[in-house]
Amino acid sequence: MHKRFIHIDFTPTEIDEDYDVDVEVVADIADAPWQINERLITDHDGRLQLFDITELQTLRYRICEDLQAENASPMKPQRILADARAILGADDVLMSNVGAHKMWISRYYQCDEADTYLISNGFCSTGFALPEAIGVKIAVPERRSLPRCGDANFLMNMQDRLCTWLR
Repeated sequence: MHKRFIHIDFTPTEIDEDYDVDVEVVADIADAPWQINERLITDHDGRLQLFDITELQTLRYRICEDLQAENASPMKPQRILADARAILGADDVLMSNVGAHKMWISRYYQCDEADTYLISNGFCSTGFALPEAIGVKIAVPERRSLPRCGDANFLMNMQDRLCTWLR
């Protein structure tokens, strides 16, 4: 089955057997979709079957209400993450170990800047957030780092750190 690709980038694509584009747009990637949309409206006004975004309005309201659950009692993950977001600056870093909590963080933690939420996503051993937080502080000491560790994640590191300290 052939999939159709529209490639929008500042530079021309490097076409190979696995990436064969149907339409290539060499342009400012932030502005190109807006310009394409304007041209479609001009050239095909009233003849396009455009997606009606109002169908998603109910879903959008539900998502917004869910995010507002941060003030709920008893305390919920949304509240904990809202508090963390309020304390951390825009370029501070939150790390998440593997476990069920990473789904809550991925869903509710609002990132303002790139590379401010680090997650192993299953490609790293359990317990990576604490040493990673230490690494962030060494690499960029002006940024705060907050590791999200469960008890098992924390204990996976503490024995090693304690043994190193006791030597």
